[in-house]
Amino acid sequence: MKEYWKSLNWINKPLVSTINSIEYKYLLKNYNFLLNTDKNIKILEVWPWVWYFTQFLINNGYKNIDLVELSKDFFYEQKKSFNSYENIKCYNLSIIDFLKENNKKYDIIISRQVVEHLNEKELLEYFKLTSLKLKKWWKIISETINSQNFIYSNFLRYIDITHKLSFSSNMIKQIYNLNYNEKDNCIILPIKQLNILDFIFNKFRKFKFDVKLNLQSTCRLDNKVKKNNIFWLIFSQIIRDFAILTSQGLSKLYFYKRAYKNIWTEFILFIFEKWKK
Repeated sequence: MKEYWKSLNWINKPLVSTINSIEYKYLLKNYNFLLNTDKNIKILEVWPWVWYFTQFLINNGYKNIDLVELSKDFFYEQKKSFNSYENIKCYNLSIIDFLKENNKKYDIIISRQVVEHLNEKELLEYFKLTSLKLKKWWKIISETINSQNFIYSNFLRYIDITHKLSFSSNMIKQIYNLNYNEKDNCIILPIKQLNILDFIFNKFRKFKFDVKLNLQSTCRLDNKVKKNNIFWLIFSQIIRDFAILTSQGLSKLYFYKRAYKNIWTEFILFIFEKWKK
């Protein structure tokens, strides 16, 4: 969907704010395993959207990044915003077309909440093509909806008209078996959600980090939900934490013997990797 931004009520202006502390903390909590990697590696980020994650990579010293964006509106804003970064290249293509047309090789290919927008045919083609675009040492990282979460899975699967799939542990292993071999590794990790204390501490104690981008936010919020309303943040987090705690307890009580993994987690990371011998 090339005009995907319209369905999200985005205004046609610069689309990103300086990465806020709570978003940065979320990324740091889940992606800090990347930070010890060589900063000169070549990274491909698929559909960076409002590119919080791109900022996260830049802020932590990564320099060689290619961004592939389907939406023309997002692409133009990305290109304008990253114009001063010599080693950040932006491409306006579907990920399948980009992988077919581009001869570059990458160390890491990252997609955050992207693969659920692909149908079965596109999904298998995506992983088949990425396997051909990787160097000897490589890592593929995808963050996506966890279909095994019995509280959030249906809500997340159908919250967006462009969602085609959600993913279980068995489905991820099928993708891995179809595209890779036993010498490679498949790792499935739960996304670590921030809790009520993270939001409270963030509100009353500034979280310091190095920010190198300063862009404008244009997200249109519902009038009933104010961005800076601490009471709404606390209430929504209490509900979320209670739901996670309840689902975690029920899954351990009823589903433990069925060996479901990460059943109380809304999102999961699955990682395919191969290291130099």
